Amino acid sequence: MVSLLFKGGIAAGSSGKGRGAKRKQQDGGTTGTTKKARSDPLFSAQRLPPHGYPLEHPFNKDGYRYILAEPDPHAPDPEKLELDCWAGKPIPGDLYRACLYERVLLALHDRGNLQAPLGYDKFSYSWRSKKGTKFHQSIGKHYSSGYGQGDVLGFYINLPEDTETAKSLPDTYKDKALIKFKSYLYFEEKDFVDKAEKSLKQTPHSEIIFYKNGVNQGVAYKDIFEGVYFPAISLYKSCTVSINFGPCFKYPPKDLTYRPMSDMGWGAVVEHTLADVLYHVETEVDGRRSPPWEP
Repeated sequence: MVSLLFKGGIAAGSSGKGRGAKRKQQDGGTTGTTKKARSDPLFSAQRLPPHGYPLEHPFNKDGYRYILAEPDPHAPDPEKLELDCWAGKPIPGDLYRACLYERVLLALHDRGNLQAPLGYDKFSYSWRSKKGTKFHQSIGKHYSSGYGQGDVLGFYINLPEDTETAKSLPDTYKDKALIKFKSYLYFEEKDFVDKAEKSLKQTPHSEIIFYKNGVNQGVAYKDIFEGVYFPAISLYKSCTVSINFGPCFKYPPKDLTYRPMSDMGWGAVVEHTLADVLYHVETEVDGRRSPPWEP
């Protein structure tokens, strides 16, 4: 069985502290006539595999989720970790950024609740293979005939561009704690699910439509909750699927105008980069970037 949907982002707040995860201490540089070892954090992280994500990753659980991090080449003063005063201190999050690529990839973590199928809560909308049932908030309703092996499914989401979410830059994770897992660094973020549920509001004129083998199955959902949405898949047992984010589709929609998900790659990189740069500017102005010995 496989369910597919567009997954809504959960609003999160700053936790301030991690959960006691061990963090590697940064040594000061060597002295004397020997050549100084390069401790630049931009070169200390393990190189990512070609497909973009580590094979092993920390699961989202206990109200926390984990976002793969990479060195931020635009971060000021990366050499500050070479100072003795930073020895034994957590790696500053402002030296890293959320790992992004210009290509659209499937992430194995950092989005929704991995302990339940899609359509389980208010933050997801799904279409199940069995009997074609659609699910939202764990409530199943008849939508279309089912689908199975060999079928090509299409997904269309329409989100108005005049919402607060559409006009805002994405959140930066630089104020979150960094933890190391399997030689990779991750931002640790606390999910405030109850707070996020209370703040949900419907978006007029928004909709989700599913396609099977090029045939429009009708509008599945209207006036969905405002937020940031991500394509997601739930797999049951040994089921496998192939994903195509475009721009070339086997059955391109002929009844509406659309943009492929592949177009979102560069846009996401630009928006996140701008958000990170603004974070650096703001912290430089208001003095939040301070050494560990200062309050």
